[in-house]
Amino acid sequence: MPSKYIISEPPRNSPAEKGVPEERQTPPRRRFVRERIRSPVASGFFYPDEPEEIKAFFASCGLDGPPRRGEKAENALGIIVPHSAWNRSGKAAADAFALCRERRDSISRVVLLGAIHDPLRTGLFLSNSDFFETPLGELPVDGKSCEELASCSTVFEINDIPHLREFSIEVLLPFVKYCFPGVSIVPVLMGVYSPRLIKGLAGALNVVFGENRGETLFVISSCLSKNKNSETAFAQADRFVTLINEGNGGAIGNEFPGGALSACGAPLAAACLECGLLVKKQNTLLSDIRQIPGEDGYVCYGSMVLE
Repeated sequence: MPSKYIISEPPRNSPAEKGVPEERQTPPRRRFVRERIRSPVASGFFYPDEPEEIKAFFASCGLDGPPRRGEKAENALGIIVPHSAWNRSGKAAADAFALCRERRDSISRVVLLGAIHDPLRTGLFLSNSDFFETPLGELPVDGKSCEELASCSTVFEINDIPHLREFSIEVLLPFVKYCFPGVSIVPVLMGVYSPRLIKGLAGALNVVFGENRGETLFVISSCLSKNKNSETAFAQADRFVTLINEGNGGAIGNEFPGGALSACGAPLAAACLECGLLVKKQNTLLSDIRQIPGEDGYVCYGSMVLE
């Protein structure tokens, strides 16, 4: 993992020099501190790696305008956004982030929940990096919140290895940096589905963020469906949106393993709905469902706001 070194100077006023004028104190010794930085793996492929190109894309999506006003914007506690290449799903993601910018003065942290596209990974993985790098600058990781989540359940593991190769969170980081430049992030990756993971994540989110949810934005990285059959893909996307609209996390968790739902982030959405932090059970699709054919079938994209 890339790292950098910074020079840190410990404070003067050691106990032995208490009361001694500063000009007579022994100069502190400098020490080098190593910081862990998670570098991008999808920039230049899924999204631009040049800041000006990113800003131009955001401008084309309306993200450089004033924040949207209204009840939906004020009550947006979370969003569901796709994580494909920006030419496919970037506009849908931008719609959701544009809505949340109304809360930018109150948000101090963004919890990013993404699925791992490695079928051999099981568990919930938190990062022990100090920063996640983006072409627009670094985002600091809220290490304290990561440690608190890890202390809530044995389903969590502080392990950067899954984060190093996974793109489901990374492709959304430039949106976070641009819309909320002063926030810290809590990146969480989920491996292969398990009811135990949904329960553990839901409970931990409630414990750690329940008292300060007004300062937190939850971002669930997910498509709406994926299937080899176009009609089935649309039907699965429509079912997923319906259950999200109803705030029915339990049904999402029950239907995902049987194949009735195929959204890669469905278990994460179930946990977020079941954690009890959403004040209202009013969740809304921000745009029409868009279906795009791919090598492995048809993928449906869209974004939603969770209140």
